[in-house]
Amino acid sequence: MAIDDSSTVLELISTALSSKGYEVETAHSGKEGLIKYKEFRPDVVTLDLAMPGMDGYETFASLKRLDNYVNVIMLTAANHSSALQRCLQEGAIDFISKPFNASDLVNTIKRTMESRKYCNHDAAIFFSHLQSKLRHIARDSFFPDSYIELKNIQTIRNLEVDQGRYGAAQGQHYTPSEHDVCFVTRITGEREGMVISVIEAAELQYLFGTNDHIENKTPDKATEFFNMINIKVTSELANSTRSNINGEAVMSFVRPGAMGNFWKEAARMWNRIDMGIFEMGYGGKTVPFAIQMCYDGGLFK
Repeated sequence: MAIDDSSTVLELISTALSSKGYEVETAHSGKEGLIKYKEFRPDVVTLDLAMPGMDGYETFASLKRLDNYVNVIMLTAANHSSALQRCLQEGAIDFISKPFNASDLVNTIKRTMESRKYCNHDAAIFFSHLQSKLRHIARDSFFPDSYIELKNIQTIRNLEVDQGRYGAAQGQHYTPSEHDVCFVTRITGEREGMVISVIEAAELQYLFGTNDHIENKTPDKATEFFNMINIKVTSELANSTRSNINGEAVMSFVRPGAMGNFWKEAARMWNRIDMGIFEMGYGGKTVPFAIQMCYDGGLFK
């Protein structure tokens, strides 16, 4: 849905998105937008920040009261930076600067739809905040001049295991690959679960310069790095959920696709995964890795 007092902007948005197969509702004011949001419950809302009467910030706050998980992309001019910052701090997921072209709009909507498709809102906030913590670990102790960015988030419920696939009936899945390496930390205390960092063996070799994974073991530095990552995830999880939980590094293993019993037991004990997909840039190369939190569903609602 698009909310904007400009008929020209609404026509541009409607035409651009309709041509790509999206269904688009439009509203000429914040008040009309609230009425239509209640009726249609759109996946994404584009919202003009500078509207007469109920402005974008007030409309955004009202949308949040209607639906705390609303996905809002702000449309803004450069001279509205302070109001935009307030919206982003309070949960707007992205913004597009005016004037914009149709391709920028379509790409932003597509990226938002994909990244939020299976995402739990509280988990999204958690992983977004975690990003800077992971950067400090990487830069301070292991990889100077590196960066870490969050690229995607998924929430997977109703876990199942089928022929080594660890996932869910509705088509979401994490498939442990023969080429992956996993580092596992157990969550104990008021809640139980696991934090699992997953990276391809070839990427691990690039970062730590070893072929040890071929011999079914992981290099000490890699184990130290990902154990630190997992423990940081656990401590941040305790802080953000106000839960009395601890992390204990328990194992790492290669070829997780062969660990069918491990994944089956995890799916039996814990019915949910929240997963952040990250990229680390180092030495001219981008290295993807995932962090999974598997637990009984009691940490994030």
